[in-house]
Amino acid sequence: MIYPSNKIYAKKTKDMGWGVFASEKIIKGDSIDINYCIEIKDKNPKLFYDYAFMCPRKKKDVNDISFRVIPLGLGSVINHSSDPNADWKDGEHKWTLEWYAIKDIEKDEQIFTDYGKSYWKNVCRIKNIKQ
Repeated sequence: MIYPSNKIYAKKTKDMGWGVFASEKIIKGDSIDINYCIEIKDKNPKLFYDYAFMCPRKKKDVNDISFRVIPLGLGSVINHSSDPNADWKDGEHKWTLEWYAIKDIEKDEQIFTDYGKSYWKNVCRIKNIKQ
C-alpha cells in the first residue's frame, strides 16, 4: 500500500509557483514521499514537459523501455535547484517514484531536486531557446 506522506506540504512560493516543504525535520537518507505515476501515452515532448519523469529511472537491461510519466501527488511540484536536498528513485512498486533526502532538511524548508542536464536541454529545444 502507498500512503500520502505527512512529512511534506505544498504552498505557493514567491517566485517559483507551487513548492514542496518539510512539515518536520527530515534526515538525510529518509524517505520523503512515494508517488504513484500515470504514463503519458502521447509522444509529443511538449506535453507536460515540466512535470514528466522517466520511469523506470535506471534501465535493468538494454531491452528495458523507459516511459514518460506524471507523478500523482506532491512530487510533481518539487522545484529545481542546482544545490538540491532531495532526489528520487524507482519505487518498490511498478509505476512509483520514491523521493528521499540527500541532505538534512529542516522543518518548513523547501524541498528541491536537480532536474538534470537533459531536462534543460529539452526545455531549450521545446521552447526554441538558444543555449
